[in-house]
Amino acid sequence: MINQGKLANDDIVLGLVHNRVNKSDCLIQGFVLDGFPKTLDQVDMIDKMKIQPSFVIVLELTDDEVINRLKNRRIDPVTGSVYVETAPTMVI
Repeated sequence: MINQGKLANDDIVLGLVHNRVNKSDCLIQGFVLDGFPKTLDQVDMIDKMKIQPSFVIVLELTDDEVINRLKNRRIDPVTGSVYVETAPTMVI
């Protein structure tokens, strides 16, 4: 039975991640984990599985920017594509 809206068990998720990143294409070309790990327990489990990233990129936004992006987020009901209605202005 699927529990929509519930997070998957860490053991299940880490097993899936471990199996995937150890496939030949990931070993040769590398991989990106987007939004993962989310908890210190997940970080510890990744460490125990010997999954060692070469690079880590942390993107930070202000609370106001996060709220702005979320309130302007739209989902196309046909394709499922997610986009932001108003693009942020870049200041250089």
